[in-house]
Amino acid sequence: MNRRVVSIRSLVVLAAVAALAASSEAGSPPLPSPSVWIGAGGAIGEPATVQVQYPGQYCPYVLVYSPSANPTNSWPPIVPPYGLLAAGLLDAQGAAAIPVPVPGNTGLVGAKVHFVAAVDDPSSFGRSYSPVCLWTVAPPHPRRFVPVAGAKPIPYNPGNGHARATLQSGQVLFAGGMAGGCVPMARSDAYVYDPTRLASARVGDLVTPRTGHVARTLGDGTVLIVGGDWMGATPTAELYSPTAQTFQSLGPVPFTLSGATATVLRAPGTGHEYVLIAGGLGSSGPSSQAMLYDAWNRTFVALPAMKRARYQAAAVAFSAAGAVLITGGQDAQYSDQDHAELFLLATRQFYDWGRMVRPRAGHAMTALDATHALVLGGGSTPDMCREIEVFSGLGRTAQLLPPPLRLHLPRSHFEVATQPDGSVVVAGSLYAIHPNPGRTPEWLTAAGSTLLRPMAEPSEYVVLHPLLGGGVLALGLSRVHHLQ
Repeated sequence: MNRRVVSIRSLVVLAAVAALAASSEAGSPPLPSPSVWIGAGGAIGEPATVQVQYPGQYCPYVLVYSPSANPTNSWPPIVPPYGLLAAGLLDAQGAAAIPVPVPGNTGLVGAKVHFVAAVDDPSSFGRSYSPVCLWTVAPPHPRRFVPVAGAKPIPYNPGNGHARATLQSGQVLFAGGMAGGCVPMARSDAYVYDPTRLASARVGDLVTPRTGHVARTLGDGTVLIVGGDWMGATPTAELYSPTAQTFQSLGPVPFTLSGATATVLRAPGTGHEYVLIAGGLGSSGPSSQAMLYDAWNRTFVALPAMKRARYQAAAVAFSAAGAVLITGGQDAQYSDQDHAELFLLATRQFYDWGRMVRPRAGHAMTALDATHALVLGGGSTPDMCREIEVFSGLGRTAQLLPPPLRLHLPRSHFEVATQPDGSVVVAGSLYAIHPNPGRTPEWLTAAGSTLLRPMAEPSEYVVLHPLLGGGVLALGLSRVHHLQ
């Protein structure tokens, strides 16, 4: 009897969807849109959990799937070749989680899938549709990002403008950022997240509210906080003490910079520690200004200007040479550039250092060895945002890696987390410039890139943060995930 009821209900819902394909329902009252996103699974041959949240009454819903079409460009969006995947009921809170089988066809790996929810709301006698939820079919893989259960344990979202740094204890410091509201303001609050307890605790406030600043953990365990002063006439920096859980002012610094690169390096031979802060946004746009922090003396000095202004650039340290390679970014006219330059600690000067294969901004860079760096993604086209270059620090040249050494998905303004074995985890995007399922991570090794299962995160805006021991923290708009 129950099976018959479910079957009839499914047929009724399917008939309603088919009828809607020929009708625009112009007379229906406007309804809120349900949110739909992929949960656990998302690999071929496995069930994927699709989650629905609708701010209405107790309503039946249906999920539909399309391998190619984009229903956001038409109304109503339920048109061929969509096919019914599943039907069911929302609970009294307007939520549901339903398993949907992912086809076992290996040829679908990398295919983009659209989920749409059609909700009948009896309170208004209307029908509503979700925005498209885009995710990517992944192959079976033992590694996956697992959501932290319960309420979100970290009071920060991607794009908040906060700063993060992994402490020597393995905990993660979150500090500052942008507070919401009608008049956005910089925050001064700070939290420490413990990945072993999956919980955060409030610590002391920043001396100065900041957004767009950077945080770097130093050899003595303290954390340097610099940049992003909120409308401050005098730019300042401060130091966080994990022992006292307080922030101490370091006084004025030479420049006001937001979104700058900050690279820790040591002097060859002496091991003296420094932090190079360069570029970002200054008072008049992309900046070429740079300054050097001396960790031993806790002082800043202004450096000669970089060869180019740079915003959304990438930097990596070549520690053995006491050098920092800086690539790409937007120039003073906000145009992507392919120019690279090198900072030498011995001379405290910047030098022209060749070019990348493509102009890039919003790309990521990680050291491959003592003299080579991987340059990933970024750029103005989807193809460029999938590319990987190897930049030779000695040869001052770059070359594109051939497939399969490229990203599956176009990525820009994202982050990478390098693992102890040399592999690289890639995920997320802060700006959906290109169709980019930021919730679908990738695992990059010498054999190429492998897609991982989509995260149970409704938004594409995801950032990564490496943890001690090879762990990775993924921070989304509504959830926190850990790589397992």
